[in-house]
Amino acid sequence: MLACRPVHRLWQDESVTTRIRPISVAAADIVAILHADIFSGHHDECWSREFLGKILSTPGTTAFVALDNEVEEESPIGFAVIRISGEEGEVLSLGVTATMRRRGVGGALLKNVLRFAAEVGTTSMVLEVAENNTPARELYRQHGFVVVGRRRDYFRHGNARIDAIILRASTPPVT
Repeated sequence: MLACRPVHRLWQDESVTTRIRPISVAAADIVAILHADIFSGHHDECWSREFLGKILSTPGTTAFVALDNEVEEESPIGFAVIRISGEEGEVLSLGVTATMRRRGVGGALLKNVLRFAAEVGTTSMVLEVAENNTPARELYRQHGFVVVGRRRDYFRHGNARIDAIILRASTPPVT
């Protein structure tokens, strides 16, 4: 069972109904398992439970987990970890399990993150994405993120180094 606070938002995108819940530090192991599963083939820096516990204990940091509403048990299918600092926030990590990609889960997480950030007074969000991660870059573009910079050799993929593209998006108006 997930150590989650109450549901923050409910989104229906494309073919999946997704519940997005903020999670507590006690649920860092859920995000660590998802992170290792999602990113193990992409780079050598999967986040451990201890590392995530430290991040989630930092003031201004929040994590969200996406749950598939079409299954009875609470099955995590994606996550987002963000940090808010005044008027700017940062998406530290966002991922969706391979079987649930291209079904609206990443979009639901991004919408939730942007609205949450707006509700707490943040006017923009930034993130880094690997230059060669075309599907993620397209997802971010669809949600209003634009290129604002580059970090050379930021990500590792085996022995190779990959540039990070820095993206920024304005948060939506609070309604």
